Amino acid sequence: MGGPLGAIIGRHPAAAGGGGEDELGGGGGGGDGGGIIRHNRRCRDLAFLVLFAAFWVAMIVNSSFGFNQGNPLRLTYELDYKGNICGSRHGDPDLHELDVRYWMNPNQVYQSGVKDNKINLADAKAICLMECPMPAADGLNFVCDYPEGDIRLSVDDWIDRDYDYFEFLTPDMRNSSLQLQGPCYPVIFPSVNVYWSCQFIARASNVSLKHWQQMGGINIDENILIDKTIHKAINSKSSVLKRYVADIGKSWPVLIVCGGLLPLFLSVIWLLLIRYFVVVMPWITVVVFNALVISVTMFFYIKAGWLGNDPLTVVIGESDPYVHISGREISHLHAATVVMTVVMIIAFLSSIAIIRRILIATPVLKVAAKVIGEVQALIIFPVVPYFILAIFYMFWFSATLHLFSSGQVLRNDCNTDCCSYDLKLGKVNCDNCCGYSIHYTPHIGIAILFHLFGCYWATQFFIACSSTVIAGSVASYYWARGEISHDIPFVTVVSSMKRLLRYSLGSVAIGSLVVSAVEWVRFILEYLRRKLKLVDSARESCFGKMTSSSSQCCLGCIDWTLKSVNRNAYITIAITGKGFFKASVLATGLIMNNILRIGKVNIIGDVILFLGKLCVSLFCALFAFLMLDTHKYKSAHNKISSPLVPVVVSWALGFIVAKLFFQVVEMSIDTIILSFCQDSEEHQGNAQYAPPLLVETLDEQIDTQLQLYGLYKIATEGPCTAPQPSALKLKAGAKCLMYEEEDQGNDSELGDIHVSAREGVIDDIAKHLAAGVDVNMRGRCQKDVGVLVKGDISCTTYTVYTVYRHGDPDLHELDVRYWMNPNQVYQSGVKDNKINLADAKAICLMECPMPAADGLNFVCDYPEGDIRLSVDDWIDRDYDYFEFLTPDMRNSSLQLQGPCYPVIFPSVNVYWSCQFIARASNVSLKHWQQMGGINIDENILIDKTIHKAINSKSSVLKRYVADTGKSWPVLIVCGGLLPLFLSVIWLLLIRYFVAAMPWITVVLFNALVISVTMFFYIKAGWLGNDPLTVVIGESDPYVHITGREISHLHAATVVMTVVMIIAFLSSIAIIRRILIATPVLKVAAKVIGEVQALIIFPVVPYSILAIFYMFWFSATLHLFSSGQVLRNDCNTDCCSYDLKLGKVNCDNCCGYSIHYTPHIGIAILFHLFGCYWATQFFIACSSTVIAGSVASYYWARGEISHDIPFVTVVSSMKRLLRYSLGSVAIGSLVVSAVEWVRFILEYLRRKLKLVDSARESCFGKMTSSSSQCCLGCIDWTLKSVNRNAYITIAITGKGFFKASVLATGLIMNNILRIGKVNVIGDVILFLGKLCVSLFCALFAFLMLDTHKYKSAHNKISSPLVPVVVSWALGFIVAKLFFQVVEMSIDTIILSFCQDAEEHQGNAQYAPPLLMETLDEQKLSEMKKSSRSLVIM
Repeated sequence: MGGPLGAIIGRHPAAAGGGGEDELGGGGGGGDGGGIIRHNRRCRDLAFLVLFAAFWVAMIVNSSFGFNQGNPLRLTYELDYKGNICGSRHGDPDLHELDVRYWMNPNQVYQSGVKDNKINLADAKAICLMECPMPAADGLNFVCDYPEGDIRLSVDDWIDRDYDYFEFLTPDMRNSSLQLQGPCYPVIFPSVNVYWSCQFIARASNVSLKHWQQMGGINIDENILIDKTIHKAINSKSSVLKRYVADIGKSWPVLIVCGGLLPLFLSVIWLLLIRYFVVVMPWITVVVFNALVISVTMFFYIKAGWLGNDPLTVVIGESDPYVHISGREISHLHAATVVMTVVMIIAFLSSIAIIRRILIATPVLKVAAKVIGEVQALIIFPVVPYFILAIFYMFWFSATLHLFSSGQVLRNDCNTDCCSYDLKLGKVNCDNCCGYSIHYTPHIGIAILFHLFGCYWATQFFIACSSTVIAGSVASYYWARGEISHDIPFVTVVSSMKRLLRYSLGSVAIGSLVVSAVEWVRFILEYLRRKLKLVDSARESCFGKMTSSSSQCCLGCIDWTLKSVNRNAYITIAITGKGFFKASVLATGLIMNNILRIGKVNIIGDVILFLGKLCVSLFCALFAFLMLDTHKYKSAHNKISSPLVPVVVSWALGFIVAKLFFQVVEMSIDTIILSFCQDSEEHQGNAQYAPPLLVETLDEQIDTQLQLYGLYKIATEGPCTAPQPSALKLKAGAKCLMYEEEDQGNDSELGDIHVSAREGVIDDIAKHLAAGVDVNMRGRCQKDVGVLVKGDISCTTYTVYTVYRHGDPDLHELDVRYWMNPNQVYQSGVKDNKINLADAKAICLMECPMPAADGLNFVCDYPEGDIRLSVDDWIDRDYDYFEFLTPDMRNSSLQLQGPCYPVIFPSVNVYWSCQFIARASNVSLKHWQQMGGINIDENILIDKTIHKAINSKSSVLKRYVADTGKSWPVLIVCGGLLPLFLSVIWLLLIRYFVAAMPWITVVLFNALVISVTMFFYIKAGWLGNDPLTVVIGESDPYVHITGREISHLHAATVVMTVVMIIAFLSSIAIIRRILIATPVLKVAAKVIGEVQALIIFPVVPYSILAIFYMFWFSATLHLFSSGQVLRNDCNTDCCSYDLKLGKVNCDNCCGYSIHYTPHIGIAILFHLFGCYWATQFFIACSSTVIAGSVASYYWARGEISHDIPFVTVVSSMKRLLRYSLGSVAIGSLVVSAVEWVRFILEYLRRKLKLVDSARESCFGKMTSSSSQCCLGCIDWTLKSVNRNAYITIAITGKGFFKASVLATGLIMNNILRIGKVNVIGDVILFLGKLCVSLFCALFAFLMLDTHKYKSAHNKISSPLVPVVVSWALGFIVAKLFFQVVEMSIDTIILSFCQDAEEHQGNAQYAPPLLMETLDEQKLSEMKKSSRSLVIM
C-alpha cells in the first residue's frame, strides 16, 4: 500500500511528492481544506450504481404488477364453483362473511380420491358458508345452492334458514336433489373448519343416512377416502405456502412490534450497556443467549404438543375433542422443534467451549466502547437506515402478499361427466360443470423470485451503506487522534454520510450485489438438488451426494469469505474513496500482513457480537410467540395456520435491526484495527495514531505468544545469529527480540534450555518456559510500579462539564483546594485556639503538590502586583515563582507570611481538597531550615484537622447531593427507563404466566437481594479488591485514608445483610401460602386481558412524574447550593504578604464560607415535603383512574367495547379530572402529613439524643419507640384506607372522607371472605415491586462502577445515594405499573362486596373466576375449622 494514510485522513501533512492515484493518498491535501478528510475523491463504480437504479425501477414495475393483479384474500380463502373468493364482497352473490368452502356432493369428493378417476376435487361442486354444517341429531339437514331463479329468497334469509330451502323445491328439483344433482344436498358427514375448508370426517351420521335412504336418495359412499381427499388438498404444498404467506399478512402487528420496535429498543439498550458495562457484557451475553435459546425451544415444544396442553390446532373454532386432525404445518412445527433442540444443545456446548476465551473479547470491546463514548452520534445514527429499511419492508411485504396472490381465476379443463341443477335455467345442466382454480403463469414465478432477490440485495445494500458511514466516522476519529468536534457531535457522521452519497454508492452497490448473487446461487443449487432428489431419489449415487455437499460447502465458505472481505472493503472505501475491487485488495493485504496480531482478538469479538445479535432476535421471537398465543390469533379471521413463519420472520427482522445497531461496535472494532494496521505499516511497526487502550489490548494478546515462541526457537535452534528482521515480521523477529531482552547473566539459562531441548527433556523445557514468562511479566509489573512511584505519570486530558469561571483570577481547571500555611492548619486543630481552618489561607490548584525528592518546592500565591506572570505561566512553573521574589518577599515567605510557602508535607486529593499526610519530607524540611525558615509543626493534628473538615456532616451532605447531580445519566437509565421496561415485562408475564409468577417473583427477589448485598460488600471493601476510595486520582497505596462515606457504606452493608437474612426467612415462611395468591392474580390477569388499555395507561402518570422529577432534582441541586459566600467573622492574629499592596498586611485575613440563612432550611424542607405529596398525589390519581376502569368492567359484566379499547380508561380519567381531584389531593395530603410527622419526630429524637445522651431514661426510650410504632401503624392503616377510598371515589363520586367510611365498612363486613386472599396477593405484588427496584439498584451499581464515575470531575463520593435514589425511583415507577394489578384486585373485591350486599349475599355481577377463587378459599377455611373440631 503506497502513501501514508495519515496524510489522507489525518492531520499531519503528506510526504513531499507522495500521493499518486495508486497511492492511498489519492490526491494529497485538497478536498475539504481544513477538515479531517483532506484528499480529492471521484465517483467510483458508476456502472453498478446505474445497475442498482435500474434494479429499483424493475422492483417498482414488478411490485406494481402485483398490486394490479393480486388479491391477498386468495391466500386465505378458497374459490367456490362459480370462481368467487369466499368472504369477498365482489362475488355473485355477495359472499361477505361467507368464508368457509364446503363441498356439497360427498360422492364427488369420494370419486376425486379414487385413483385414475377423471374428476378432480377442484371440479367438485363447492359453495361458501359461514360455518361448516353438521348432521341433524334426529332428522336430515340439507345444504342448498345459492338462492336464485325460482327460489325467491335473499342471501340473508338463506343463511338464517341454515342454507336449507328443501321444502320450497318443486318436484323436479326434489328428484334432482335425491340424485345428488342439486340444488340441495344432504348433510350426511360431520365436518370441521380446517383453514377455511370443511374437512369431512368419514363417520356418517346413521340417523341422517337412514332418513336419506327412506326418502329414496341414491347410495352415498362412506369410504375413508372422503376424509383423506380433502385432507390432501388442504395440505398440498401450494396451499400451505399460501397460508404461510397469509400468516405474515395477518400477523402484521406482531411483525411491527417484534420485528421493528422491540429490536430497536433492545439494540439501543445493548449499545448503552456495552458503553457502560463493557467488562461484564460478554458474560451477560453468553448467559442471556443460552436462557433465550432454552425459552424459545420450550415454546416450540409447547406448540408442537410435546409439553403442556396448548398445542397447535388446524381447526378453526370449536370441534369434537376426540377427533384429531393433523396437518403439514404441525409436521413443520415438529421439525422446527427438533432443529431448535439441536441448536440448544450446540449453543450450550459452544458456550462451554468459548467460556475460557471470553476474556479475550473484553479489551477489544473496551476499545469500541471508548470510540462510541467519543463519537456519541454513532449510537443514534443507525436509526436512519432503520427507518429506511422499515419503509422498504412495509412496501416489500405488501407487494409480496399481492405477488403471491396475483394468479388468474380460470375455469379448469376437465373431462368429467357431471350434472347439476341450474336454478337460473330451471333444469339439470351437464355443461360447464368444471370448477375454477387460480392459475399462475411462469412469469409470476420469475417475478416472485426477482422480488425475493431484490429484498436480499436491498437489505445488504442498506446495511453496507450504514457500515461505510460508521467506518468513515470512526476512521476520522482514529486519524485525528480522537480530536473530534464535541461542539457539533454529528459532524463526523454527517461528513461520512455525504462522502458515501457523493462518491461511493456504486462501490457499495457492487459489494452488496456480489454477496447477494453468491447467496442466491446457493439457494438455487439447493432447490435444484432437492428437486432432482425428489424426481429420482433411487438413482442418487454416493458421488452425486458428495458433489452436492462439497459444492454447498464451497459456496458457504466463499459466502463467508466474501462477507468478511466486503466488511473490510467498506472500511477502505470509507477511508480512501477507492473502488470496491481495489479497496478489497488493499484491505485483504493489510489484514493478511497483521493476521497474527489481530486475528484472535477480532474473531472472539465477532463471536460475542454475533451472540448479542442472536440475543436480540431470540427475544423478538420469544415475544412474537407470546403475542401470537393470544385469543386474537387463535380464532375467527385472524387465526394463523402456524406461529412458525411469523416467529421466524420476527427473528429475521430482529436480527437485521440488531445488525444495524451492533455494527456500530463491529465496524468500530474493524475500522480501528484496520487503521491500526495501516498506521503500523507507515511507522515501521509503531502506530503513532493508535489510542493507548488499543495498543495495550493488542500488545497483551501477542506478548505472551511471542515470548513463548521466541524462547521455543532459542531452545530448539540456539542463540540468534541472523540479522534482525523487519519490525513488521513479528514471528520471524521473536527469537532475536527475546535473546536481546535477556541480559548476559541469563545466557546459561538459555543454554540449559537449548541443551534440554536437544536431549528431548520436554518437562524441563516447559518449566523453563513457564518460569521465563513469569519473570518477564513480574519485571514488567515492577517497571510500571516504579514509574508510578517516581511520579512520572503521563498527563491525561478529560472533559470538564461544570466550570466555575467567575473567580479573580480565572480558576478554570483549578479544582483542588490547598492550604498553603501548614502552621495555620496545625493551629486550627489545637483546642481553644482562635483560628479556624476556614480562615487558614487556601488557594485553588490543578492537583495537590508533592515535596521535592532532592530539594524544596514552593507553592506561591496567585500572581499579581509586582509578579509579572500569567496564571498559565504560574501553573506551568508548578505554582513556584520563589526565584523572582524581592528580598522583602523572601523574608516574608521564610516567616510563613507569603507570598510563597514551602511544600513540606505530601498531600492527596480527597474530594477536591488536599489532605495533608503528617509525614514531613526530611529533605524538604532540612532545606527549609538551612534557608532560615521558622519552625514548622509536624504534629498529627495537621492531618486530623483537614480530615475533620472534609468529613463534617454538612460537607458530606453536600457531596451526597452533588452525587445525585453527577449521576443523572444513571438516574435516567436506572430510575426511569429500566423500571419502565421491567414493569411492562412483569405485567405481560402476569398476563400470560400468572400461575408461575408468584414463584418466579419470590425466587428472583431473593436472588436480587443477595446480588445487591454482595455489591455493598464489594464497595465496602469486605469482599474482592475494589473498595470505595475517598482519593481522587493516584495515591500512595500504603497510605490509607478513610471518610464518613465509607462508614455510611459499612452501615448500609450491615443493614442489607440483615435485610437479606429476613428476606430469606420470610420467603420460607410464605412459601406454603404462595398458592393462595395465584387465583386472585388470575382474576387480575383476566381483567388486564379484557381491558388491555390498562397496560399502557401507566405511561401517562409515568411521563408526568418524569417531568416533575427532572424539575424537582434540578431545583434541589440549586436549593442546596443557594447560600451566600461571606467573609467569616474571626479574631485571629494573622498576617500575609499582599502582592497588590506590596507589603505584609494583617487586616482582612479572615476566610470565606457559604452561609445558609434559616429560610433556606425551611425552603429545603418544604421542597422535600412537596416532592412526597406530589408523588402521592400522582400515584393516587393513577389508582383512581384504574379503579374506575375496572369497576366499569365489573358492573358491565365484562361487556366493554373492544372496538374502542381506551373508552373505559378515558372515561374514568375524565371523571377524575372533572369531579374528584380535590378528594385525591386531600387523601394524598393526609398520608404525606403523617409520614412527615414521623420524619420530624425521628429527627428531634436524634437531636435530643445527641444533646443529652447520658440522661435518656428507659421511659424516654420506650416513649420514643412506642410513638414511632404507633405512627407507623397509623401510616399503614391510612394507606390501606386511602386505597379503598380511591376505589369508592371512582365508583360513587363521593368525597374523600365519606368514601373512606363506606369502603372501610364494606371491607370489615367481608373481612373473613376476602382477607387472606388479598393480603397474600399484596405481599406477592410488594415483592414484585422490590424485584424491579432492586434490579434498578443493581444496575445502578454496575453503571457507577465504570471508570467515568471513579475519576476526574465525575467521581462520586459514594455510590450509596445514587443507588438508593435509583431504588426509590424504580419502586415508584413499579408502583405505577403494579397498581394496575393491585387496584384491579382491590376494585374487583370491593365491587364484589358491594354487589353481595345489594343482592343478599349472592353477587350477581361477579366474574365466574372470582367466584371460584373465593369459593375455593371458603372451602379451605371450612376444612381447617372441621379438622380443628375433630381434634378437639
